[in-house]
Amino acid sequence: MPNAPDSSSYWNATCDAPDFPRLEQETATDVVIVGGGIVGVTTARLLKDKGLRVVLLEARRAGRQVTGKSTAKMTSQHGLIYQTLEQKFDADHARLYGEAQQSAIEKIRSLARDHSIDCDIEEKSAFVYTREEKSVDRIETEAEVARRLGLPAVLTRDTGLPFEVSSAIRFDGQAQFHPTKYVAGLAQTIPGDGCHVFENSPVTDWEPTRVVTRTGSVGARHVIMATHLPLGQIGGFYTAAHPYAEPVAAARIQSPPPGMYISVDQPGHSIRTHRRESGEVYAIVAGESFKPGHTDDERRYMADLQRWLRENFESGPIEYQWINEDYSSVDKLPFVGWSATKDGYLVATGFAAWGDFKRNRCGDDPGGACSRQQPPLAIAVRCQTYDSIRRSRAVCKGERDRRRPPGGRLSVSQTAFL
Repeated sequence: MPNAPDSSSYWNATCDAPDFPRLEQETATDVVIVGGGIVGVTTARLLKDKGLRVVLLEARRAGRQVTGKSTAKMTSQHGLIYQTLEQKFDADHARLYGEAQQSAIEKIRSLARDHSIDCDIEEKSAFVYTREEKSVDRIETEAEVARRLGLPAVLTRDTGLPFEVSSAIRFDGQAQFHPTKYVAGLAQTIPGDGCHVFENSPVTDWEPTRVVTRTGSVGARHVIMATHLPLGQIGGFYTAAHPYAEPVAAARIQSPPPGMYISVDQPGHSIRTHRRESGEVYAIVAGESFKPGHTDDERRYMADLQRWLRENFESGPIEYQWINEDYSSVDKLPFVGWSATKDGYLVATGFAAWGDFKRNRCGDDPGGACSRQQPPLAIAVRCQTYDSIRRSRAVCKGERDRRRPPGGRLSVSQTAFL
């Protein structure tokens, strides 16, 4: 037992996967994807399935950044998101979001099954709950909205948690998985047939048909930015999405709760479990978000999280603790599709920590989307959303209508974990 918690994420520390080579050549391909998280890797796999040549570039190791630092829930239950989307947009947009999230669960399952990826997928119900009477109305409203949208929402107070709650919503048929095993395993299926994965290959320069690393370059018909934010000033998304961080920790637990949980109270808490091959069960917990760089908040919320875990679940010593960071858009919908510039990049950002799940579903027709007439919109890994959801936002500032390829809507969704 270590004297101090391991600062690497639990998921990264429990996944042993082969390395990919560094890009050390000049090459050409159909599509180059910058970013080897769940968005980039899933997109690469789906495009390869449609017969396209793909090069995936990752600055460090595939699946070990935001993806490998999440809590890895496969769920359409994203806190109190649906009443927010219905209020800010309308019921149709909220329904599209929910449908995309639900389909993303099946996309992860099918990809893992089809490619024999052992990533510890386990069916669980997902709960959002409150212990405060003042939040009961919001919980009840969310349950009503979610049911009306066709989601598997049940209002309950029976959660299986070791403490009483004032109200909760249960989504059945959800799941959890090991994110690093999944992404690293899926990445292993990409090389071959003109497709490549390169790690330790940070991009230093880019244009719509070419990206450059320190030791090589890739020419392509299309460039997909599947990074935290699109590189540089592409699309100006740094003005429309804000960064935040959250503490995450893992410890052994003797009496694991039966589901996956997130609270709406302040400070917030999230918990799920993971069973090791040895049979030992770990709790993976996440706490209240804070602005990156605010070290006092980081220490305070990490201490609160660990105290909450010990007091409520009789956990063992904290063995892993880390900080995860992500970007959230101002209106809670991720940006997926054409950048706002005239360059023609494709982007995926603003997943608000539900990236693994939202990012994992592909578009309605990734094959058609990646034809010579329709650029690739199969950015399907981290956050799920549809091109039509953003029509009312004018994300592309007038460019989308001009650029939108023929053939109708290109929908995109991505799976997310929190």
